Amino acid sequence: MVYAKSQNISKDLEDQYELDFSNFPKSTLQFWTRSTKPFTLNQIGFFENGKKNLPISINKVESSTRPIPRNKYVMILIQSHFLPKGIAQRSFFKNALAEGLNGKVNRGDKYIVATFDWYRDGKYISYVGGKEYSDDVDEILGRVNSITSPSFLKNTQKGSDIYAALDESLEFFSTIKDTLPKNILLFSDDFPNIVSSILPPDVAQRSLQLDIPIYGISFNVGSSRYNLVTQNDICTKTNGDYFLSENNDPSYAGQVVSTFLDKMNVNSLGISYLLKYTSALERTGDKVALSLEMKDLPVRKYDVNYPFNLIDWIKAKPLMFVVALLVLALLIFLIVIFFKRIKKSRELKRAKENEIDSKQALSQSEIQALRMQQQEMAVKHESEKAVLKKKLEEEELARKLQLQGIKNQVIYTFEGRSTVIPMNGIEFTVGRNPENDLKLDLPFISKYHLNLKFNIDGSFYLNDLNSTNGTLLNNVKVNRPSKLNNGDMISIGKVDIRFSQTKI
Repeated sequence: MVYAKSQNISKDLEDQYELDFSNFPKSTLQFWTRSTKPFTLNQIGFFENGKKNLPISINKVESSTRPIPRNKYVMILIQSHFLPKGIAQRSFFKNALAEGLNGKVNRGDKYIVATFDWYRDGKYISYVGGKEYSDDVDEILGRVNSITSPSFLKNTQKGSDIYAALDESLEFFSTIKDTLPKNILLFSDDFPNIVSSILPPDVAQRSLQLDIPIYGISFNVGSSRYNLVTQNDICTKTNGDYFLSENNDPSYAGQVVSTFLDKMNVNSLGISYLLKYTSALERTGDKVALSLEMKDLPVRKYDVNYPFNLIDWIKAKPLMFVVALLVLALLIFLIVIFFKRIKKSRELKRAKENEIDSKQALSQSEIQALRMQQQEMAVKHESEKAVLKKKLEEEELARKLQLQGIKNQVIYTFEGRSTVIPMNGIEFTVGRNPENDLKLDLPFISKYHLNLKFNIDGSFYLNDLNSTNGTLLNNVKVNRPSKLNNGDMISIGKVDIRFSQTKI
């Protein structure tokens, strides 16, 4: 099974494109399309390396592996005329949305409301309530109901309001990397004001590239110039849907809005098809450019390595096969000569090395012995140096402790009995082991539980020695060296040890 990746597909569906060459030249291509319109053989063009190949059959593939998404993005894009007719349109749009959104907004959906009229301030659309998403139907309808149109409009129009507004909406969505389905719900009169550089094919092409369907709800203005460009050239071609309200009935339009919202997530799954064809190519292992043309949809292109069979490759490229054999024979001849020379060179080198080795063996052993002796002396020196350093540090600490003129001691209390124990050095240890300064043979005491150690700053510090049950200082667990003050209470289970300092 070969997986092919198209240039025009949704990222989360790439692995659904696969080719099966197990019965080559009879092959199958399974592909996915966002369009929910059925395709037949006469609507498809299939090409191998630019040459058209007539497929044998195409069938829809039923699949239940991908659940219908619960959430989606929806941009509600509302046309808002400043002319008197705009009042009726806005009322129709608002009432249709009030009817259609009821019960259709799920928690986690991302709705945004925008409005447009003519080109102003370098843009067509304005975001109602900012560019913040909402999944609260009351908040969404609140934004919709707040839409008005200024009584005075500075006309700096440069193009078609509808198509340019759709183009700006697609630009907004193009920066969002979220894989949730993205949709535009357009409310307009489907009556562009002026010819523009943004045309319906431009909008449709960008919509298909971004996989963002456009759904349209149109208010019937009754104009003799009226046409269904939005329906035929945008909504239908972008895999969306369209509705023209003949009687401008907001209640019926609201039902259509509900239907559109229900379709958005279902249609986002698209349809998988299985295309069967007989390849016109040989199994040469070459990379083949496949392309699939479907009516009203972008061309899908695949680069695929076809199966390899040596016999087929020889039949397809006999001259190249002969040349390859001659090159291989020459290569083998050169390799044999090369390795013979290497072998002879190695033998000569080995003989010289043996001679040198025999002369240097004695001196090498002497050098090695000298190096080992030097290493041992260095290790011994470092050890002695470390011992001396530690001894000097301890002597300095002991001298500093003595100069303080302070009598340091601990008062050990357990089960109502107290014992005063003097601290005569720079370190005082507590634990079950007899080596400790204070031996406490109790089950909750570790062998080496803690120590009180004099520091260069002139203070004693409490250190817990990774004991099993821990140590408390003034009822706070000790996790690092903690400075001791006169009268501080050290607790280990039921044992209390008070640190005491008095002037001599």
